[in-house]
Amino acid sequence: MVEKEFSEYHYMDDVLHDLKLTPEDLEIPIPRYFLRERNKELQERKKMLTEILKLVEVTESPEPLMAKDMSQEKAIKIIQVAERARQGRLRAS
Repeated sequence: MVEKEFSEYHYMDDVLHDLKLTPEDLEIPIPRYFLRERNKELQERKKMLTEILKLVEVTESPEPLMAKDMSQEKAIKIIQVAERARQGRLRAS
């Protein structure tokens, strides 16, 4: 596939559409036994991180993310470019 598409990333939109699936259907959950086996390690890591955060003493709270102001025309342009790119990928395959 890499040689055919010259890309390391594969767009599965058309395959998902043909199979009538959503991207969430392909998501693989983490098995419970993975979490149970690593529980001690995760607890130690959490403890270490809390100790580090206490030492650092974060005084400034991060600024909340703000949406960028943009005109409706600019937003439409961005959407059009993304849609043209998507259609181009579909035509190329």
